Amino acid sequence: MDAQVSGCAWRTPPHKLGLTQIPIASIPLLVHDVVGVYTALPAILGPAAEATEFAKLWTRRLGTKWAVGMRQRIFLLERVIAPTPPIHGTLRKAQNADLALVAEWGADFARDTSTPIRDPFTFLGRLIRDGSLYLWDDGEPRSMAAAVGTTPNGIRVGYVYTPPSFRGSGYATATVASLSQSLLNDGQRFCFLYTDLANPISNAIYQRVGYRPVSDVVDVNFC
Repeated sequence: MDAQVSGCAWRTPPHKLGLTQIPIASIPLLVHDVVGVYTALPAILGPAAEATEFAKLWTRRLGTKWAVGMRQRIFLLERVIAPTPPIHGTLRKAQNADLALVAEWGADFARDTSTPIRDPFTFLGRLIRDGSLYLWDDGEPRSMAAAVGTTPNGIRVGYVYTPPSFRGSGYATATVASLSQSLLNDGQRFCFLYTDLANPISNAIYQRVGYRPVSDVVDVNFC
């Protein structure tokens, strides 16, 4: 079990619980332990059987309700397949001067994906200061992605967004491919990301540049 801060800016309570694939029989013990640490959780994320079993026992214990949210697929990449033909433009780190633009994009991303980024200006400003937010620039910014969620061997690529007016030109593909290659060059053994199973376009984009599916997970929200 790994209690981790999600990609969103949670306040109270601050944590979403990420469930690794553990035996169903262990879920009651997990619920017992988590109740001793957290008085509430906004959501959990994990394989469907484990996540729903946790939700049933958690809500029975706390007298709350639960509902299945987004169904996602985890992808992993160890070698980048460069887009062909090459996409015009270059990848660069976002700068403070880009903050107003990326905050607007962040709000649009949150709306389009139902990701609760409470304060895009503050959240994306922090990613800029950390050197974690990247832009594909083709005369002007066309797409963005972030490198977040570092693990001992890998790193997560997330917050991939291209405004509607720039879609269909390969900018998201180029952004993800170039950023993933840069992260591997910096010593990461692999990159990984989550996709919405209901979005076939993003699932296809990531596989074209070398990401392969490894597991399906589901969000379960508490209310």
